[in-house]
Amino acid sequence: MSGNGKLDSLQFKIKGKLSVIIRNIGQGNWNEINLDAETKVVFDAGASMYASRSEIRNIIGDRAIKYSNDRPGIILSHWDKDHYHSLIGMSDAELTNFSYFICRDKVPNLTSRILFNRISSSVGTQNTYTISAAQRTLNNGQTRLIPLFPLTNQFIIYNGQEHKNRNISGLVVSLKTQKSSVILSGDCHYEQLT
Repeated sequence: MSGNGKLDSLQFKIKGKLSVIIRNIGQGNWNEINLDAETKVVFDAGASMYASRSEIRNIIGDRAIKYSNDRPGIILSHWDKDHYHSLIGMSDAELTNFSYFICRDKVPNLTSRILFNRISSSVGTQNTYTISAAQRTLNNGQTRLIPLFPLTNQFIIYNGQEHKNRNISGLVVSLKTQKSSVILSGDCHYEQLT
C-alpha cells in the first residue's frame, strides 16, 4: 500500500490557542488537536474492538458535522483496530471530511486494507502519506522513535523503528508551545523518545 503524497508538503504551524481533546471511547484512542475552536488534526479514531455498529455511530456522534466544517487531517498511529474502528463506521461521505491521511505503509489485514483504500479514495492519493517504519538500529535492545521534522518545530511526528510489535513501532505526535507540551503516543512508550 502506498499513497502518492510527500509529507514535506504538509505545513504544521501552530498559531492561536492550542487545545487537545482526549475523547473517552473506552478501549482505544481518539484525540483531537484544536487551534482556537477548529479541529486541525485527528490522531487515531478508534473504539473498542468489540463495539457494535450502533455503539460506533454513538461514538462518532456529531464529529462528522464538525469535521465537515474544519476539514482536519487524520494521523493513524498504527493499524490496530482499537485505533481505527470508528473510521470503519464512518460513511465514505464522512471520510471526505478529512483533508489528508497519514499512516503506516504496511497494512496488516483485509479489514485495514479495505479501510486504507476507502480513506485514500476519499481524501485522494495525493493527500495520502504512508510512512515506512524507521530502520532498526541497536540501542540497548530498545525500539526508538525518530523525529520526522526538526526538534525545533512545534508539531513533530515521530517514526517508530521496525518491530514485530505494531504497538511500539507506530507513529507518535508531540506538540510544544511556550507554556506546555503534549505527547500523543498511540501505544508507544514514552521512554522510546530518547
